[in-house]
Amino acid sequence: MDPLSIIASALPILIILQKATTTITAFINDAEVVNETSAELLSDLKGLCDLIENINLMFRIPNFTQALEDIQRESHVNLVICLDRALQSCSGETEKLESLLSDLRAVKPNGRLKRSILQLRLDQRMEEITKIRQNFQHHKSYITLTFSLFSTYDTP
Repeated sequence: MDPLSIIASALPILIILQKATTTITAFINDAEVVNETSAELLSDLKGLCDLIENINLMFRIPNFTQALEDIQRESHVNLVICLDRALQSCSGETEKLESLLSDLRAVKPNGRLKRSILQLRLDQRMEEITKIRQNFQHHKSYITLTFSLFSTYDTP
């Protein structure tokens, strides 16, 4: 597994997450009452987008890639595989999120009726939203931990 595969894995996830944040923002703006979980999911997604965007940028830096290869060779820990696993898990969660959002996007009426239906659907899917949010938090923590390990390791 090479750094280019990380970039290739990260970009589609980032695109979907960015579209999801736009959609959730619109839902929050359209809903009459937004529970904390939806707003927190939006915040978590924005943080995950920033993290994945930084991964993408860092892996494009030639010195970073070389330092990562040196650390992996020295420590016998394959950080690229760790990141790839986390990104693949994120990819699965983004598919679940996209499915949930497409259901919410199906609300077609306008005005108060739309807001009421949207609110009802958000409330009905709250358990699923909570689970997706928790999974994204775990993935973000795992990715952050992987980079923390990288940043604390001194190359010879």
